Order: sequence, then C-alpha cells, then structure tokens
Amino acid sequence: MMPRGASAQMDVNGMGWIHQGDGDGTMLHAMYDSMSTLEFPAYCLGGMMAPDSVLAEMHELPSQEQPPESVVALQCDILDPDGQTMMGGSMMGTGMFQQSLAVTVHYDPEAVSAMGLDPSQLCLARWTPAGYVIETSALPDPGTNSFHLTTSRLAATYAVIDRNNASVPAPESSWGGLKLHF
Repeated sequence: MMPRGASAQMDVNGMGWIHQGDGDGTMLHAMYDSMSTLEFPAYCLGGMMAPDSVLAEMHELPSQEQPPESVVALQCDILDPDGQTMMGGSMMGTGMFQQSLAVTVHYDPEAVSAMGLDPSQLCLARWTPAGYVIETSALPDPGTNSFHLTTSRLAATYAVIDRNNASVPAPESSWGGLKLHF
C-alpha cells in the first residue's frame, strides 16, 4: 500500500483525475470489484512530456469478455485531458510517472475452484500482443485472494491465470476492447 494523506482522493467508480503537483495521491477502486485497486502516490505525475493532469480508469472485464484461461482480468487506461488514450505510446515507459504505482488485483476463490485450478499455481500476468508476461514481482496474498504489484509502467490489461498456462497466448480479440468514456 502506498502512503496517502488524509485528504487523498478515493474514487470508487473506477476512474479519477491525477494531477501534477497533487500532494495527496489518488486511489481508484475498480468498477465491479472494489477490492481491486490502482494507487497513485502524491506527486507521481510529472516529467517534461507529461500533461498537467490525466484521467485514470480501471475496471474488471465482464466474464464473457475475459479469456477463458483467466480467473479475472482488469483493464487500465490513462487518458489525456482531451480524452485520448496514452497507454500505447512511449509515455507509459519513459517518465509519465515519477514514482511507482500500486496495483492490487482481487480474484474470486469460487471462480478458481469452478475452473479446477490449484490456487498455489496462480500468478498475475499482463497481456501483450505476444501473449502473457508473468509479473514476477507481484506478491500473492492468499488471505485476501489478491495479488499486489508495484510498478512504474502500467499495463493496459492484467489477469490472474494459472502459471502453467502462461505460455498459451489468448487471442487479442478476447480482451473486450470496448471502453466507454463519459
């Protein structure tokens, strides 16, 4: 967990504004599962090319849009003040965030059982066009049925999968690319 001031923003609708010079930080709770969170520490947005503010969004993909081998999948997006996504460009890897972000991905243990998976073989992975990449620094928390990741480069999609299936790429079309912004 990232330290936050008492006046830090807490957004439960899955989206919130991140401002340069914000001394309180922001915590987003994913739409559809408030136990999955994305935390932006105070003063994290910056760098020469970063805008003054960005809109961050995080939501759990509905089960019909998740790859069949994932227990849960979350989609993240960073939008500029004009509503354009910034996830595909070089900004995400080269200095938009000057501090690490905290990502918590919660999963339903009943879904793990229903899929016949061994909970000890679960891992957090990010989706790339080449397939899954296991987040080796993600820490499992069996007590809360979640994974915790600290990263300075936010991925567009995170999934909890069986590590034995990590080399099986899911078709990109199965990741439910529809995003609504209003």
